[in-house]
Amino acid sequence: SGLLCPYPEYFYNLFKDNELFLFISQFPPMLRVYKSNFYPRNYLIAGLCERLVVLQAEQKSGTMVTARFSIDLNREIYALSNSPWDQRYSGNKELINDGAVQIMDLDLFQ
Repeated sequence: SGLLCPYPEYFYNLFKDNELFLFISQFPPMLRVYKSNFYPRNYLIAGLCERLVVLQAEQKSGTMVTARFSIDLNREIYALSNSPWDQRYSGNKELINDGAVQIMDLDLFQ
């Protein structure tokens, strides 16, 4: 969505008078959220980062879309390791099997 129509709406309070964060959007300020806008948003996220850290992703999710864009852009991918039976982490498992760095503990980031 555009910056003047944040999605979800409760994010609007984060936008007001905030000096700690930078908010960006490639959409016009008054554009409301549309399902078709999520792919360009995910590509923007992948393009802005040097590495992507995936904490939880199902195989069919926006996080996996962002991960595929990140792979296409040769970004580093890190994925949290979790129970192989928990479907909420099925995308993490796929990413790790495809070569993402497996996060077992926070020592990796020190």
